[in-house]
Amino acid sequence: MTTSLSPSPVSELLGFAAGQGHPDHPCLSRTHAPASCVPCADFSPWLRDRVARGDAQAVGEYLFRVREANPGLGESRERLRRRYGRLARALLGAPLEQHLAGGDEEAFLELRVALVLLAVHEGFSGFIMTGEAADFVAAIMAPHDVALRNACDLVEARNRFVREMGQEMSY
Repeated sequence: MTTSLSPSPVSELLGFAAGQGHPDHPCLSRTHAPASCVPCADFSPWLRDRVARGDAQAVGEYLFRVREANPGLGESRERLRRRYGRLARALLGAPLEQHLAGGDEEAFLELRVALVLLAVHEGFSGFIMTGEAADFVAAIMAPHDVALRNACDLVEARNRFVREMGQEMSY
């Protein structure tokens, strides 16, 4: 009788990168500075599989590996890994059906993968709406028959954010 252990998220992730990455940061591009956090490959197929399985540990490892070269405020590796682990669990556990009507399993899977891809570079503050993230998510969700629930409440929350930021800074 032989037993086999399933590969760790780290080994699976590095295996997917297949040596394409930077020597010191194997999930990051060889041609960009590591601090730019540009992945060395399209990890969306790998992420799609892990998100479908609900593997928050693997998703957190992806987020950590892509951000570790530019952690921001000088967090330790352990703290950064914990932060991205919490974010991965939140993204995988977010009650999407609370805000979206008509979404099926495929739509929610694609949205979760898109949110993970965005999480590397977006802090999910209200400022996410000022960049290209909204267009990216719209393109991902266009093939799906989903509608916002309580759209008026969401629009009001967005408008409130814009008013507050307009008072606090030159936005």
